[in-house]
Amino acid sequence: MADIHEDAVQAVAEALATTPPDAGFYGYAEHALKGLRAEGLAVVQATEHVALLARAEQGEAAIARVRALHAQKDYGPYCWHCSENDYPDYQTPWPCPTIQALDAEPNHG
Repeated sequence: MADIHEDAVQAVAEALATTPPDAGFYGYAEHALKGLRAEGLAVVQATEHVALLARAEQGEAAIARVRALHAQKDYGPYCWHCSENDYPDYQTPWPCPTIQALDAEPNHG
């Protein structure tokens, strides 16, 4: 986070460096705000990026847990979870519908 603060100070310094000498107080303040707005946008975008990465990692972890539940049995092509309470009468073939849904191509249409 220290880098972000340093970047904001640098953005303000650069904005102030381009302020005309006769701009007066409000001119300097306006240029400083422009620098902060530009840097603030970058900070917001970086924060959103970190949040999206966290959501992606959570999603990947959830998918891994589902895959672990719906793993193929050691003794045949059946799903552990879907067949758990059905043996010996019925066993769900593996890949089960859950694994098939995870492996399917996304439908963006």
